[in-house]
Amino acid sequence: MATQNKVSQDNSDLRFRKHGEILKKVYGSPDDIKVSTSSRNILMPWLWDWLAEPVDAISISLFRVFFGFGMTWHIIRLLRKSTVDANFNFPELNFHYPIARDNVITPRIEVVYAITMAILLSSITMMIGLFTKLSAAVFVTSYVWFNALEKSRYNNHYYFYANLALLIAVTDCGRRFSIDSFLKKSVADTTVPRWQTSIFKFMVVVCYFFAGIAKMNYDWVIRGEPMTMWMSTKIDSQSIIPSTPFVIKCIGYFMSLGGLIFDTFIGILLVSSRFRPFGFFLTMIFHVSNHFLFSIGTFPWVMLTTNFLFVPPESFRNGFRKFLSMVNLKIDTKQQSAIQENIPSTDNTYNTDNKQSKNKSTKFSKPKVSLKIKLFLGCFVGWHLLMPLRHLLYMQHSSVNWTLYGHQFSWRMMLNDEEVLLRLHAKLDVDSEEEFIQDITSTLMNLRQAKRMITDLDLVLQFVNHWTTKSPGSPEAPVSIKAELWKSLNGRPFQRWVDPEVFLSQVDPDDWNQDWILPMVPDDFIDFNELERIELVNTERNIPTSFFMERSYETFATFHHNWSGCQHITVACIRGELFYRLDDGDDEHQIMPGINFPIPLSTKYQLFTKESPAIWMYEHDCDKGLFHHGMDMLSLARLAAEYHIAMRESSKQL
Repeated sequence: MATQNKVSQDNSDLRFRKHGEILKKVYGSPDDIKVSTSSRNILMPWLWDWLAEPVDAISISLFRVFFGFGMTWHIIRLLRKSTVDANFNFPELNFHYPIARDNVITPRIEVVYAITMAILLSSITMMIGLFTKLSAAVFVTSYVWFNALEKSRYNNHYYFYANLALLIAVTDCGRRFSIDSFLKKSVADTTVPRWQTSIFKFMVVVCYFFAGIAKMNYDWVIRGEPMTMWMSTKIDSQSIIPSTPFVIKCIGYFMSLGGLIFDTFIGILLVSSRFRPFGFFLTMIFHVSNHFLFSIGTFPWVMLTTNFLFVPPESFRNGFRKFLSMVNLKIDTKQQSAIQENIPSTDNTYNTDNKQSKNKSTKFSKPKVSLKIKLFLGCFVGWHLLMPLRHLLYMQHSSVNWTLYGHQFSWRMMLNDEEVLLRLHAKLDVDSEEEFIQDITSTLMNLRQAKRMITDLDLVLQFVNHWTTKSPGSPEAPVSIKAELWKSLNGRPFQRWVDPEVFLSQVDPDDWNQDWILPMVPDDFIDFNELERIELVNTERNIPTSFFMERSYETFATFHHNWSGCQHITVACIRGELFYRLDDGDDEHQIMPGINFPIPLSTKYQLFTKESPAIWMYEHDCDKGLFHHGMDMLSLARLAAEYHIAMRESSKQL
C-alpha cells in the first residue's frame, strides 16, 4: 500500500513538473519558476488535483450563449402570453414557499414588470458575454425572487434554469465568445479549472438521474400511467394511428418504460466517450418528442443545449476545421496561424498572453482549488443529492405522489395525472351548527392560483390561515374550516385525501408527520381493468362517468343542484357494499352491483359504507366539470377549463 501511494505521489509530481516545463518554455527563466508540490489536500487529494487541472472553456462558453438565448426567449414568451398579469395581479391572496412565508413582500404589478425587464436584460447581456458574471448574478437573483413571489407557479423547469444561471455566475463562462474576452485581456485566457465544466455536467446528470428514479413506481412501471391516459388523448385527436385500446396501451407502456430507461441511463451515455454520440441522438429524439407532444415551453431546447457541455474540446476544434474546408475559405499562412491560436487547445495547460512572457519574475505554483470553492462545491453537490430524497423523512404510510410532500425541488416531473375536488365547510361561530360553503375563487385568488391550490395541501393551509387570521372579527372571517378533499390519482376513483373532521386552521404545516392526510386505499381493492372496461363502454355510449370510492364505515353526504345542467344522474356500485339514504330520513337502501340507482336533484342524500370499502360510479348527462360544480365542489377540470379560456381571451386582446 505504501508503494502504491508513493507511485501515485510520483505520478502527481511528474504531471505538474510537466506543467512547469511548459511554463519554462514560455517564460524562458527556469530559476524564476517555482512549481509547488509540497502542499497537499488532506481530503481526497487526487480529486481536488483533478478538479484543479485546466481544461478548455469552450463547452461552457458555448452553453452560456445558447442558455442566454433560451432564457431571453423564455421571458419574451411570458410577456407575450400575459403571464405576469395572470400570475401576479393578485385579487387578495399571495401564496409563498415555507421559508419565505413572511419574508417576501408582495409588490405592485408595476414592480413585477420592472423585475421581469431586468431578467430579460440580464439574459441578453449574459448571452453576449457582457459583464458575464454580473449579468448571471443579476439574472439568478431577480429570477429566483420573481418565482419566489408565488408558490402556485412552481415548475421544475424554472428551478433548473435558476441552478444553471447560478453556475454561470460563479464560473468563468465568459472566457470565450463574449464581449468581455475582447474588452479585457485578463479574461482572454481560454481555459478554466476542471471543476467548472464538471459541475455543469453534474447538474445535468442529477436532473436526468433523479427523474428516472422517480419513475420507478407502481403506476409508471406496472400500469403505464399516466402516460397511457395522456397518449389516449393525443391519439384520439389525430387520424393516423388507430385509437384501439390495445394500440393505446402499447404506446403508453413504450413511452413509460422508454422514459424511465432514458432518464436513468442517459447520464452514463453522455459521460462515456464511447457511447456519447448515441446519447446525443437519444436526447434529440426524446426532447423533440416532448416538445411536440406536451408543449412544455423552452425546457426541451435548453436540455438539448446542455449536450454542448459533454462535447470534448477536440471535437470543437475538428468541427471548426471541417467548417472552414466546407466553405472553401482561401486564407494565407498568417491567417491560418491566427485562427489556430483562437481554436481551443486540447492540452490541459493554461494558455498565456504573449505580453506576459516579458515578465521574467512571475512565479507559478501547482493549480489548487481554493477553500471557498470547495465549500461551494460541497454545498451544491450535497443539496442536489439530498433534496430529492427528503420525502423519505416525511409520512411513511403513503407515497410522495399521493401526499406531494417532498415532491418539489426533486426532479419529479410529469408523474401524476390528478383530478381534485374541494368543498370547504366553514363556521362563523364556534358554537353554531350552521355551516356554509365558500366559493374561494370569487375574491380571494385568481383562477391560476385556485387551479394550483387544490392540488397542493400546503397552499390549502395557507388559504385557510389567510381566511381565518388576516381579517379577524370581520363578518366574513370564519372561526373554523373543514375540508372535503377528494383526489383521483392516475385514473383511480376519487377517494378522500384529508380527514374531513380536522379543523385545518389548527394544522401545523411544518409537521413532518401529517396525520391529517389520509393514506391511499390499497390498489389491490381496485380492479383497474374493470374500470377501464366501464369507461370505454360509456365513452362509446357518450355517457360521462365519475368513479368514487370510500373506506369502511364512512359517509359521503352530498347533493346535486338542478342548475348544473345535469338532468339525469344515476349511481351504481362497482365493488363492495354501498348504501343510500336521504339526509333527513332513516330508510336505507343497498345499491346492488349492476343496477343504476336514480339520484334526485336538489335533494341532500348520503352514500355510506359498512364493513367493507366500496367503489361506485355516477353516470350523468353533463360534462364532469359541471357535474362536480353541481355538487358545490371546486374541481380541477373546471378551473383548468376556465383558466385556459381566460388566457385565450387575454391573448386576443393583445
